[in-house]
Amino acid sequence: MVCFHCHMVCFHCYMVCFHCHLVCFYCHMVCFHCHLVCFHCHMVCFHCHMVCFHCHMVCFHCHMVCFHCHMVCFHCHMVCFHCHLVCLDCHMVCFHCHMVCFHCHMVCFHCQHCWIPSP
Repeated sequence: MVCFHCHMVCFHCYMVCFHCHLVCFYCHMVCFHCHLVCFHCHMVCFHCHMVCFHCHMVCFHCHMVCFHCHMVCFHCHMVCFHCHLVCLDCHMVCFHCHMVCFHCHMVCFHCQHCWIPSP
């Protein structure tokens, strides 16, 4: 998977990653698979149960909700009511399945497919 803005890729985790010293300088997003942080919203790895101080989202194992983007996890199903997108290939919308929504950019690491919502 590549960065949507600068198209750089980490072949270790298939996303932009500081392990390879690659990062999108537009959105500053890095890979959750590598347990790295997003310096835009300060969100860190969910395996560490840490929070996003921008949108107040915490670990989905605790079944918490993000009141900023209205994403909610129902055990293994995550729906983003902001972008209304779902993975049509693997039918998974969940951080347990490595799908994330970066403010209307949904990326599925399971099927390696992505969408950009229409305006």
